[in-house]
Amino acid sequence: MMSLTHIHPMLVHFPLVLWPIGTLLLVLAVLNGRALTERTFIVQGAVWSLLIGSVVALLAAAFGDLALDVAKDLGFPEAPLEDHEETVSIAVWLFAAVTAVLGWVHFKSVAVPGWLKPALVVVSLVGVGVAIYGAWLGGNLVYELGVNVAAVHP
Repeated sequence: MMSLTHIHPMLVHFPLVLWPIGTLLLVLAVLNGRALTERTFIVQGAVWSLLIGSVVALLAAAFGDLALDVAKDLGFPEAPLEDHEETVSIAVWLFAAVTAVLGWVHFKSVAVPGWLKPALVVVSLVGVGVAIYGAWLGGNLVYELGVNVAAVHP
């Protein structure tokens, strides 16, 4: 039987795919000298991939908090749970910042200073690395500890 704790792992796959795709498209747009206000596939693809990934990540975080509470109540060790939560929270904040700035620039057609495009790329690349590490920690919770899918082992 499915519980609400199973929604978190269903949702996390969306940002884990959309953030790297959006980052790749952003890198390609910047390398090709595209304006972030362009209505081209590459720029809009970056904007929408990062936006949808970030919105779903916020939903995943909400369900992750629920799953975390259940796991703690069941007696799973807190340290690895907290490590996963803290790491992916950093990724969510990084992508929330990139998405907010990129969305504002793109949808409001704002001119950007020259340093902003490379800064968005760097923050996105760091975000992808942090998200992948956080996903690895989450995978260990499930496959090593059996969090919310198996009984607690002392």
